[in-house]
Amino acid sequence: MQASRPKRPTTVLVVDDDPFIRATTRASLRTRGFTILEAGNGQEGLDMFQAHGPDLLIVDLKMPVMDGLELLARLSGVMPRTPVLVVSGEGGLDEAVEALRLGAWDYLVKPIVSPTVLLHAVDKALERAALIRENEDYKLNLERQVSQRTLELEKANRELEHQFLKQQKLGVIGTLAGGMAHDFNNILSSIVFSTELIRGAVDAGEAPEQEDLDRILRVCQRGTSLIRSVLHFTGKMHEEFTNFSVRDTMIETLDIIRGTTNTRIEIRTTLDHSLGTLFGDPVHLQQILMNLTNNAIHALAGTEEPRIEIAATVYHDLHPELMLTDPQSMLVVISVNDNGPGVPEEHLPRLCEPFFTTKTQDEGTGLGLFVTQKIVKTLRGKLLFSRNEEGGTTVRVCLPVTRVQFQDHAN
Repeated sequence: MQASRPKRPTTVLVVDDDPFIRATTRASLRTRGFTILEAGNGQEGLDMFQAHGPDLLIVDLKMPVMDGLELLARLSGVMPRTPVLVVSGEGGLDEAVEALRLGAWDYLVKPIVSPTVLLHAVDKALERAALIRENEDYKLNLERQVSQRTLELEKANRELEHQFLKQQKLGVIGTLAGGMAHDFNNILSSIVFSTELIRGAVDAGEAPEQEDLDRILRVCQRGTSLIRSVLHFTGKMHEEFTNFSVRDTMIETLDIIRGTTNTRIEIRTTLDHSLGTLFGDPVHLQQILMNLTNNAIHALAGTEEPRIEIAATVYHDLHPELMLTDPQSMLVVISVNDNGPGVPEEHLPRLCEPFFTTKTQDEGTGLGLFVTQKIVKTLRGKLLFSRNEEGGTTVRVCLPVTRVQFQDHAN
């Protein structure tokens, strides 16, 4: 809570060219313990207000040098919280209205028949000013608390997003493990089959078939390549921001996807040769591709001829609808298409909402695409969803890349 203001005597500035009026006003107000300042015209009153900053002004309208209306006009920009009482016997209704328009809080007509009338007007004005200050203090304190709480929530949100990203990385590793188990089972089956053929030939006193030996060599090389790709991926699971080649990272990730995806699903890939570079964590791009591909694989369950098409295309022209507005950058659009049943049109805008999922409760948490979108934003990108001509789902990842190139691998 804000510390209370220190108590000090209330200061009242009386601005009136009549010494008798100033004297009677001073005598009435001193009964309340107020400190009284006096000025004989508007100019003196302006100087004293600027020098002392009184808590309340009592101003006459008809005065030499500077009248009360001009004084109010000069003070209107600096005294919105300072109560001003106009006490005048010569002004008409028009002047009273003008005084109120210029910021006067009350208008009293001379002669004031009783000090009680003046003291009541002063007490009422000071009470109103105190309430305004209290409300402003309360508002300032509330804004400070809201600002502090907002910072705390933003920090908590960043930590939560970091946890989501970490869980997503662990989920990707789990997917890799499942795919590797399937693929290595096929590799081992091929090795066992070929070894049995070779052993049968040896037992019969015949030379092993070269085809059997070549088959063992090929599947072993395939297993070695798969292990190398996965170790490379998992070895970079910590965040490491750098400039990286989009095409190299995609080729490496596509090797993992091909090696861990059921062979009944056809995977077609088309990559432009020069896809530029991004500044960020290359694992983030790998996560995006693997998350989107895993979603497509899930959507293809029950499809007779399942197919996934992954493409990366460069656009050199400006495309504001796809987020490329910087002529110094290129636009790379990575698309993942499947020929599954697709997502209903009304669900497309909601796919990245947290906890929204089209999967069954046991299969999805509703956080995969939410986190994927967060990752895309870390790369300054945009995620778009649509239905394609085959009725399936097309996901586009639009990324602004630099034209600087590393030595890309051959396709």
